[in-house]
Amino acid sequence: MGADPVPGDVTAAVASPTSRSGVRAAYRRVVHGVTLADDAEVVYERERMALNRRNIRVVTLATLALHAISVVVYARQAADWTDVPRSFHATVAWVHLLALPLVTTLAALVSWVEPRRWPPGWRAWATDLYAFAYLMIGAALSINAQRLNGNVNVYTIASLAGAIALRQRTTAVILGQAAGVTAMVIGVLQVQHATPLRMAALAPVLAVAVLTIVLARASVAAMRAEIAARLTIERQRAELATNHDALERLNGDLERRVQAQVAEIVARAGEIDRLNHHLRTQVIDRSRQLAHALKALGKGEALPLAPGVTLDGRVEIREQIGVGAMGEVYRGADRILARDVAVKVLRADSGVSTDLWVRFAAEAEAAAAIHHPAVVPTLHVGIADDGRLYQLQELADGVPLSRLLEDGGPWAPGAAARVGAGLAEALAAAHAAGIVHRDVKP
Repeated sequence: MGADPVPGDVTAAVASPTSRSGVRAAYRRVVHGVTLADDAEVVYERERMALNRRNIRVVTLATLALHAISVVVYARQAADWTDVPRSFHATVAWVHLLALPLVTTLAALVSWVEPRRWPPGWRAWATDLYAFAYLMIGAALSINAQRLNGNVNVYTIASLAGAIALRQRTTAVILGQAAGVTAMVIGVLQVQHATPLRMAALAPVLAVAVLTIVLARASVAAMRAEIAARLTIERQRAELATNHDALERLNGDLERRVQAQVAEIVARAGEIDRLNHHLRTQVIDRSRQLAHALKALGKGEALPLAPGVTLDGRVEIREQIGVGAMGEVYRGADRILARDVAVKVLRADSGVSTDLWVRFAAEAEAAAAIHHPAVVPTLHVGIADDGRLYQLQELADGVPLSRLLEDGGPWAPGAAARVGAGLAEALAAAHAAGIVHRDVKP
């Protein structure tokens, strides 16, 4: 069946439909409405019997007086009345007289007597017998009433009162109602000879039986549900009390962590303010450098850089390796990276304009965003002391395409296709990065 039931908690019975335990669990759900764990079942039985004992004491004290008065009154009427059959009053008196010792004995067994050697559960059976005894008393009085008015009021009151006042086992209620209906049917058929009056008397009996069973089950299910909820709350309260210290430690740790995070946020806010101030200073300085560069380029001449010249205190020019429309390309030694790099310098005579600066920076940014073996990566972009804008790229040693064509002649289609495929892959990588070259040529 799985794990042991949780103390005080409601457990759902899970079993094979063909297993005995599964059938028993299904029966309990139908009969009781709520399935309880074993310890909760013990609590339910204890509280059920305590409630029944209190109610039986109250009911018995009231009904014993009623029985005694009824014996005296109906015994006298049996002797004095002449227009009513003497046996009617005599029967009522005898029923009440027999009820006195029977009810007293059952009430004493349930509420006052504490025998030590009786088997377990005897008090529950005594409670069911108490309710059944009053059901039979009501049946006897209602059968006797068929001689005069044909009503079943006493039986109805006895049946419903037992379902409301007592928390009976549903099985006992069903058996008791079956016996009560059987007794009423036999008695009414024996005493009442008119068929319409028989039907008028027995129809309410069946309705009362169904209503009594429903009320008895509802009262039991409500009590079991209340106990299950209460025990669950008590168990959870006990767990919370047991874990109180752990919760206190957890709350303290959480409070310390929150305070630490708040302090960190405040510290970072101050750091961000300092960084913003530093950034504003750098932006102002960079703007001044750009203005100086534009001014220097405007006055400069289109002279190539001589070997040995150092740009920005970082890269030393070795030799010129190429000239383009916007700038010149040199081999240089990067002192930071400790290796040779390609240095692309914006030419002074290429036209001094902000658009040209933006284009040069955009090309450097685009090259840095593309990752492909056929694309030369950008390493650094800066401004030299004389205002020249330069870009450092990885140096790819090799032979220019023009020299290859001059020395070896035209390529074979396969070789040209392989080189073209590499170039196409590089363009595809650029397109994937959102960059369009717009100047592809052989």
